[in-house]
Amino acid sequence: MGLLKSRKDAGREFADYVDAVENPPGLDDYVEAEELVPDSMSVADIEAQLADRRAALATTDPVVAATVDPDARVSSAPQNRKRLGEVLVAQSLLSDEQLQAALADQAGSGKRLGEYLVDSGILEERDLAAALASQFGLEVVDLRKHVPAEDAVAALPEQMARDWFAIPLRRTDFGYDVAVADPSEPGLVDKLRDQLRQPAKLYVAGVSDVRRAIDGAYKATSRVGEHVRVFEARAQARK
Repeated sequence: MGLLKSRKDAGREFADYVDAVENPPGLDDYVEAEELVPDSMSVADIEAQLADRRAALATTDPVVAATVDPDARVSSAPQNRKRLGEVLVAQSLLSDEQLQAALADQAGSGKRLGEYLVDSGILEERDLAAALASQFGLEVVDLRKHVPAEDAVAALPEQMARDWFAIPLRRTDFGYDVAVADPSEPGLVDKLRDQLRQPAKLYVAGVSDVRRAIDGAYKATSRVGEHVRVFEARAQARK
């Protein structure tokens, strides 16, 4: 059958997978492949169930997560996410007329809708942050009240922080909490994870707030680094 699996092979793979997950080594229980795969099921049905089980288990098991097809993870992302304009209208931050006019003007500006609205004075930065957070199912963080921890800041190079408009806030048991200005930035979560070597949980803040936090955090980090260098140089001179 070439690259296509037979129904029997697909059924056996499905049964072995379920048996490995639900019956860890050492247990005597065993489920026969024929019991798990009714005659009415097609190969496509079997493989779809197998993919669903792997995807569900990947949310709790990092070993399984590493084996799940990245394309499958992307395709499982919400497909019915509202557009930013729809969110702004729903939150009464824009009228339908204002949205249509903004879309017409924004088209030739080379800017994203949110950026255009803020630059044009139509929308406040913090209102945009709240709308983006709602659009992506994230939380808003007020950077006037949350000071980034130095050890978290040190995990992300300053240039990357400025390029991505992202500032690590703190390290947690699960990775890093990171404030970002634009969660729609393509691949942002993956880029942060690769650089931080830990998962990144995103929070949304206004552009200016993120910029000020970056300026302050890395200036403080730079001062600490300078003090360390001076101390080391003096220590070396004493030897």
